Amino acid sequence: MTVRLTEQQAEVVAHKDGALLVVAGPGAGKTRVLTERVRTLLATPDEHFRVLALTFTNKAANEMVERLSDVPDIRQRAFVGTLHSFCMEVLANRGKTVGIVGLPHIFESFEDRKQILLNAVRAEPRLAAKLREAGDRQQQQKTIAQWLQAISEAKNSLLLPSMLNEEYAKEIYEAYDASLRACNAVDYDDLLLLTYRLFEERPQVSDFYRRQYRYISVDEAQDLNEAQYRLLCALCGTAYFNMMLVGDPKQAIYVWNGANPKYMDLFERDFKARRIVLTENFRSSEQVVSAAQRLDPTYIVEGQLPIRGSVEITGCNDEEAEAAHVLDKIDALVTHGHEDIE
Repeated sequence: MTVRLTEQQAEVVAHKDGALLVVAGPGAGKTRVLTERVRTLLATPDEHFRVLALTFTNKAANEMVERLSDVPDIRQRAFVGTLHSFCMEVLANRGKTVGIVGLPHIFESFEDRKQILLNAVRAEPRLAAKLREAGDRQQQQKTIAQWLQAISEAKNSLLLPSMLNEEYAKEIYEAYDASLRACNAVDYDDLLLLTYRLFEERPQVSDFYRRQYRYISVDEAQDLNEAQYRLLCALCGTAYFNMMLVGDPKQAIYVWNGANPKYMDLFERDFKARRIVLTENFRSSEQVVSAAQRLDPTYIVEGQLPIRGSVEITGCNDEEAEAAHVLDKIDALVTHGHEDIE
């Protein structure tokens, strides 16, 4: 399969050993370079290794697998999936030392996790009394939600109960985790925390995965948070540098969840990574790029679509009116066409 690449894209695809940071602006073809680099690595003659390609969503992972469907035995030669799904596989196969036996059940729903915590608190007289101090049933539900949020924040900071300062906070965290483990279950935050613990406490486990996966690539790196970055560092250890991060600091959208583009800079520093910037935009029309440059004069585009396009600014009273306006505009374009739409 032959794919046309720009000079910048080809530079990324051809990169082999050593850390690489790719700053890819909007429409720069980052999925293409990720996919083609995996394809190129696996095409290395007389070499047998696996590639670990970590995406931010299952949708992105499925798209990458589909693009690589022509590579023989792609599912055996590469793990393509989210960081959380990779952690699930690690824990299912190697998690006994951190209390996980086999494939754990995951509690993702906030309401389910609230119920687990509520049951755990009610089973402990001291904690039950503490909860009753909150007030009526509504206030108790609010308190449980606050406690659960505090546990999630602690786990996202890779903190164990013993690392907390407040005694009640330790007991609540411990009771919640004990209830999860009693049914061989974890929550979403545990996937990162427990895998991090496993890699840190059992260096032979992280070494196993470094030997299995010679190359690692990480998509949407601007949305990494503290736990995710430290987990990747724990996986790589002190001597592994064949990791590539791809992202765009200006497209960070998960800051509310602790994500921060600074981890791209930390990666460049910590891993002494080579930096390549993709400045083409193959998605946006001239008018869209022009509008973006008026908002951010530092936005540089070296190549773009030869389509003029249009930008309209419309004021709406609320989100429902805005949604209705967008749908009406799409309907009109479908009905009447546009010179820039096939």
